[in-house]
Amino acid sequence: TVLGQRVSLAAARVIGSRLMASFGTGDIAGLRLFPAPAALAAVPVDELRDAVGTPASRARTVHEVASLFADLGSTPDREQLLALHGVGPWTVDLLEIRTGDDRDAFPVGDMVLQRSMAAAGIVEVASASAAWRPWRSYAAVRLWAMDPGPRRGARGRSPGRSVPAQAEDPRP
Repeated sequence: TVLGQRVSLAAARVIGSRLMASFGTGDIAGLRLFPAPAALAAVPVDELRDAVGTPASRARTVHEVASLFADLGSTPDREQLLALHGVGPWTVDLLEIRTGDDRDAFPVGDMVLQRSMAAAGIVEVASASAAWRPWRSYAAVRLWAMDPGPRRGARGRSPGRSVPAQAEDPRP
């Protein structure tokens, strides 16, 4: 979720692939395992930034998230995650959806969700999603699957980035 902040899905995949190539472990039928939180926490931020090819701020966030998971040995709660540099509601909502920890998590600022809902004629994402409580995570997954795709510009390219719609953390 941190690797996918403010970049396209394609860019997030490239960043994730670099992380796996640099720090993934083992080889099971040609697949590498995602690095353990403690392993990533042990990597200096500058080395993480250089290996993955991500801005220093994002490398710092990856490092802080890995350190928190390693220290706790379990999934941190929402408040603990929100206290970290570069982690905002969108990131926490995505994590909660992916881990199944909150069946009502719904990243209102997610551009793909906004696009899918707009295609269905829904403009007010937050108020419309309130009707789906307490199952909004399931609605989010379904809306992602229904994504009509970005509008294409004159040259066939997407005019903007994907998720999240706004920066996660304005702090430097």
